[in-house]
Amino acid sequence: MKYCFDIDGTICSTGCEYKDAKPYIEVIVRINELYDEGHHIQFFSSRGTASDKDWFKFTKNQLDNWGVK
Repeated sequence: MKYCFDIDGTICSTGCEYKDAKPYIEVIVRINELYDEGHHIQFFSSRGTASDKDWFKFTKNQLDNWGVK
């Protein structure tokens, strides 16, 4: 099965700079469980939509640091 998740407000806090977002550990644990069960996990974000800044590398590092599989 494929699961799709938004990042901001779903797996981390919002209302702050992206660098200050706090991970929702219990959500990340569940997503990792789904991944370990063999499901496909896909993340979406609108980061950079208004600014046209490429947030991919920053966001990938952030997810890695939070332990997202």
